[in-house]
Amino acid sequence: MTGRVTHYFTAAGVEIPILVGPSAAAISAAMASGVPVPKPILTWASVDTGSTISAVASRLLTALGSSPIRSTSTQTASGLVPVNIHEVSLGLPPFGGLSQSLILTPQTEVTELVTPLDPVEVLIGLSVLLPYKVIIDGPNLAFTIEY
Repeated sequence: MTGRVTHYFTAAGVEIPILVGPSAAAISAAMASGVPVPKPILTWASVDTGSTISAVASRLLTALGSSPIRSTSTQTASGLVPVNIHEVSLGLPPFGGLSQSLILTPQTEVTELVTPLDPVEVLIGLSVLLPYKVIIDGPNLAFTIEY
């Protein structure tokens, strides 16, 4: 591990700024065809340790020009729900101790979040967090990712 970034709990939980961008494959395809590559979008995310996959708001996926790679269903507290799966990149902007952006994953599958949780537009699941050391410091209401 070479560094760490810390964010603090709010009344809504752990809300952190996040960059959502096209996947590495989408960037390569756009560059190969001479099409402009969409810039990553800065928004708010919440950590969802109860989910293995992350979720991104439909608005962001549309803005990135992302198309579903497949459809499936996922288990929620409300039962089985049909979802579209997309590929994106996720990163942390220079904030919370970072001097530059940190790419958490250049390409990951996410579900399409049809109803975002204002102001949160991304739910970060375990598939993104497990490669890192994650520290939840309850007494200090801090959430740290070591990278």
